[in-house]
Amino acid sequence: MVIVWGKKHVFTKFGYVADFCPLCRKPRAFEIKRIGLAGHVYYITVSRGDLVGYERTCQTCKTILNADLADYATVPKKNEPMPALVKMSNPHMLDVLKDRLALEEIVRKSPETLKDDVRFSLIKSPFYILSPMVDRRLEKVVLDLEFWLAVGASIVLIKVAPSLAEKYFPYYADNALQASLIFSLLLVFWQMLTSGSRYVKKQIVPVLAISLKPLRPKVSELNVIVREMKERKHKMGRKIKVADIQRYLKQN
Repeated sequence: MVIVWGKKHVFTKFGYVADFCPLCRKPRAFEIKRIGLAGHVYYITVSRGDLVGYERTCQTCKTILNADLADYATVPKKNEPMPALVKMSNPHMLDVLKDRLALEEIVRKSPETLKDDVRFSLIKSPFYILSPMVDRRLEKVVLDLEFWLAVGASIVLIKVAPSLAEKYFPYYADNALQASLIFSLLLVFWQMLTSGSRYVKKQIVPVLAISLKPLRPKVSELNVIVREMKERKHKMGRKIKVADIQRYLKQN
């Protein structure tokens, strides 16, 4: 008997804070989670594990960032309205973020007045902020809707194809089951292989486009950033397509 055991990260809800979201480009409410490292047997844990750190998830765009509890006065257990959450968790936030908020005001109203290096840095930053989320997602195989639709279609094909072949093309009936099995396996494998690209297109690109839209990035600038990410071995660089970003920029 093989016993599957080891250690895994355990994420536990800790509370809520107000902080700046670099993807939304404004202060937002964040959910704080405690990250523990706990032993597991068959991936089942019985404790929160040893403390590794904390993360915060924007409640608007769902971007996950690192968190340091020392940055906050308190961490309320409930997600309060934003003014109350600022007062309770991060009362000095607006003073601390004064320069960044002033910069974001320029981004919203007159991005053409930004220096080229500042503007390009602001365009590039969201890519690298979102990259760890892509890495985490691609560490494991996630069976998404498209995968299960492919499984369902394969089951139907395997059942129906031999019967149809027997009825209408009896000469090929012996090969129908084998052909449908091969096609089904290829279809399911392809859906597993492309699940990471679908995740990036559906979950990452829309958030990225919302963040980039005020800066009006050129296709050439996006190409430079994606090429740089590929060269630096970021998984996101291999999965994201500039054409998808452009499509969302035009839609929103």
